[in-house]
Amino acid sequence: MFCCIVMCAGTFAFEVFAPQLTSMFGVSDHSALLCIRAMRIAAIGFLCVGVNMALQGVFQALNRGIPSLVVSLLRLLIIPLPLAFLFSRLPDAEVLIWIALPVAEAAAAVVAVLFTVKMLKK
Repeated sequence: MFCCIVMCAGTFAFEVFAPQLTSMFGVSDHSALLCIRAMRIAAIGFLCVGVNMALQGVFQALNRGIPSLVVSLLRLLIIPLPLAFLFSRLPDAEVLIWIALPVAEAAAAVVAVLFTVKMLKK
């Protein structure tokens, strides 16, 4: 539960304070615009990160390392990399490519919940 609360706060902070965070780096106006968009899109995935982290911790605590590994690989490698590659080939790739992160987190959260339901049935 704590992970979800922290990630909701992080989502709020990135959505609201993206311009201020970007201005700390002294980038050009165009780069700042891209950075703000990227931060706001990626921050949407933070909501699922909390669920993923909490359930991965539960899996590890209950000696279920494989489900934890699967969720990690899904959210960090298997889903976002091919999606980012696909989105990079589309028009407006500057925005679309960042959508791979929240999509991967959401998909991994669904898988983590399914693993949890399966584990609870045993």
